[in-house]
Amino acid sequence: MKQPAFKLSVCTPAHNAADRIPELYKSLQQQTEQRFEWIVVDDGSSDDTAAQVQAITGEDPALTPDRNRGAEQDSKQNSSKSKDSKKTEAPFTVKLLSQKRGGRHTTINRALKSAQGKFFVVLDTDSVPLPEAFERLLEQWYSLPAQERPYFASIVGLTTLPDGKIDGNRFPSSPFDSNSIEVGTHYGITGRKWGMLHTAVFQDNPYPVFKGEKFVPDELVLNRIGRDRLTRYINEPLLIVQPIGQEEAGTTTKADSAQAVLSKTERLRKWTSSPRAASLFFNELTSQRVPLSYRIRASANYVRYSMHAGVIPDDIYKQANKKLFAFFMLWPGLFLYKHDKKVLSRAGMSVDS
Repeated sequence: MKQPAFKLSVCTPAHNAADRIPELYKSLQQQTEQRFEWIVVDDGSSDDTAAQVQAITGEDPALTPDRNRGAEQDSKQNSSKSKDSKKTEAPFTVKLLSQKRGGRHTTINRALKSAQGKFFVVLDTDSVPLPEAFERLLEQWYSLPAQERPYFASIVGLTTLPDGKIDGNRFPSSPFDSNSIEVGTHYGITGRKWGMLHTAVFQDNPYPVFKGEKFVPDELVLNRIGRDRLTRYINEPLLIVQPIGQEEAGTTTKADSAQAVLSKTERLRKWTSSPRAASLFFNELTSQRVPLSYRIRASANYVRYSMHAGVIPDDIYKQANKKLFAFFMLWPGLFLYKHDKKVLSRAGMSVDS
């Protein structure tokens, strides 16, 4: 079997992220583990995102095909970049892929196709890894007994806010072996977590893509992987994330409250704008080994987002994994659907905006 070219493939989905690329690059330069490639996928940006990456690779922007051209041209572009990789100033390989606006999930799928690392890391533009993050992830993987590694898919740690506070709560122990389904439903783990996935496993479980939808919840893919593979969770901060709304410790102003409401509304708009992905996520959740209360709520949300997708009640019932739950949740789901429409209308947002 051919050995991977790198230990890690680091994917950065980037849409109008020109101002974030330099800081991300600096944080990657500071990594104590440098055996990785950095794949930046420009998701139809209208700013200088691509130019910022080209400045790192030393590539002439004038030689770059238009970012909205087809995959075949992008493939040629990437081949050219591989040949010119010696020009890069970075101590690691940097790749730039460009595509029409498709959403974060499509950029990850795109990067997975060209990834040459044994493990895959998604590094979003709202965060920076701590200097020893990659090294610690790899150390944790290779601390697993060799005979047990085939049963694992990933290593995941904690994230912190800029003030050092842990986002959400910690795992029951460290290390802690479980999966994405159990940690949330059985152990009540909250907050954003971050780590690496085995590339081959991730490639076998890409994000589903629905025409016109630009969002797919990460949990949909992670739950699928979690059916057959474990994750080792560690209580170590590995990533610093920038929260959407900043609040001073111990104080909550009217502006903070208004920002919190807006954030919830934006989240609702994101989910209702991709209703087929949302309904698929909740439909699959009803079949997972989760407490009954989670299945009931998931069924109601399955109905809710199916209605946002324009599916009629008869088909909602037929397509449900748990038909009995779906039958009894038709009215609650309808209520949630109508409530969503009112909330978005009051906020001046349309579902497809």
